[in-house]
Amino acid sequence: MKGKHNSDEKSYVPSDTVLRYFKDRVTLSRKIQQFDSVGEEIPDEIKREDGNLRKRKVEILDNHIFPSMANLVIFFKYIAENDQLRDLFEEDIKELVGINYNVIGTFLDSLLTWDMDKDPNNFRLLLIKEIQQTIFDKVAISIANSIIDKEKPTILSQTIDTDMRRALSWTELLEDRYIFDDTKWPIDRIKKPKRPIQF
Repeated sequence: MKGKHNSDEKSYVPSDTVLRYFKDRVTLSRKIQQFDSVGEEIPDEIKREDGNLRKRKVEILDNHIFPSMANLVIFFKYIAENDQLRDLFEEDIKELVGINYNVIGTFLDSLLTWDMDKDPNNFRLLLIKEIQQTIFDKVAISIANSIIDKEKPTILSQTIDTDMRRALSWTELLEDRYIFDDTKWPIDRIKKPKRPIQF
């Protein structure tokens, strides 16, 4: 990533290469849509530009997106497994996820956004369930280690557990739409990844 500096603080912006690709792709997609909407043939010049952008897509994924994900996964994996590393990077993680300007919220909201009318059984339904499962597990551990006596379940603990399980059940129901769609999970699960994230 490219660092952007000023006299008061250090900040980071996306790579110019990545930004330029997405801006160019959005612009071209709008041009193609205009021709499609009136039933006109797409000019050769635009077809060539589309071909070039398809090549740039591969370069963006190979050189920027997937390496970034691999680095993030191993970063958090090591920190999760080592108390000393967690203490060392605690303040840095706060900045990375942007707790005061919601970086992680923007990331998750963008990740879980898709055209539900066009693809109601999208693979993101599985991701929603996985996220909810993690939330359920972490909330259970957090509550058990703070306000609830493990030996004496209270109305509060039972209510929290019931509510969390209900939320998890709804996400499992949504996940089933993807898993039991013959055109989705049965095919996706046997595909060999082109760019596996190894950690």
